This record gives sequence, structure tokens and C-alpha cells, in this order.
Amino acid sequence: MVSQLLTLARLDPDETSLPLRPVDALFEVRDALAKLLPLAQQQQQTLQLEADEQGQWALNEVPGTLGTLVQNLVGNAIQHSPPQGTIHVQLKAELNTIILVVDDQGPGIPLSARKAVTERFHRAGPGAGSGLGLSIVERIVAQHAGSLVFDDAPGGGLRVQVTLNRHSGQS
Repeated sequence: MVSQLLTLARLDPDETSLPLRPVDALFEVRDALAKLLPLAQQQQQTLQLEADEQGQWALNEVPGTLGTLVQNLVGNAIQHSPPQGTIHVQLKAELNTIILVVDDQGPGIPLSARKAVTERFHRAGPGAGSGLGLSIVERIVAQHAGSLVFDDAPGGGLRVQVTLNRHSGQS
């Protein structure tokens, strides 16, 4: 929780001079998923990544934020999906954006509760995390002038779609 509080403070929206660095979004997502694989394996879950190997994956980011975003979203998906479930991650490269979609097989989030899940310390029941992960995700998305959408996953569960602008406009 202390680590997440520090991350949240570092991503303060009033901080406008955060340095940007170019990264390969596909590499960063793969790296984050590799770190989460042992957690998924403990739950006998499968992590699937769908991405075009030939895509243009260049993204300017505040150092470490894409990995943090993926760890929070996929970590939540692992936590809320049943044993032997599948977490499907899709990465798409478009002209000006990178789109990340995470589908899980958990209970989902009711439409009426979706706005509240990004509030600090909002938790989804007992045993849930600190309630900071989606607040951190929302901050990272804002830094990239992007969008964060919660929806129903096609096979049940939750779909989270994040769109990040390749160039956030920060300097």
C-alpha cells in the first residue's frame, strides 16, 4: 500500500514537468505480464497476449507508467477471475494511439458502480487490494491524454479498455 501511495503521489496531476521517454509499448506490456505470470500460475490461470508483432509500438511515457498500468489492470483481473480462468490482453497500435484491452472472467463491475472504482481507497469486497490501483491507472491515462472505459467482457467478466496518446503533450 505504501508503494501505491508513493506512486499516486508521483503521478500528481499538478506535476506538469514529468520527463517523458520513448518506449516500445509491446515490450513493456510483455515485461509486465512476465512479472505477473507466477501470480496467474498460482491461480492456475492463463494470461494471453494478442498483438501484431509488426505494429508500430513507439510511445512516449513517464518512465515506468505503462508497466504500472498493466500490472494494476492485469493484477486486478487475476484477483477477480476464477481459478483456471483466462485473462486476455489485447494491444493495438493505431496512428496516434496505443490501445490496451484487458478482459477477465470475474464477476465484472455493475454499471452503477463503474464511476466509483477509480476513487482512492475504493475496494471491491473483502480481500481486495488497497483500493488505489484503478486510481493510479486513471492518473496514468490522464497523463497520456487518453481514455479509460469499463465494459462487459464478451464472455462475461470485465473489459477495461485504455487508449493512450503516443505523444501526451507534456514537455
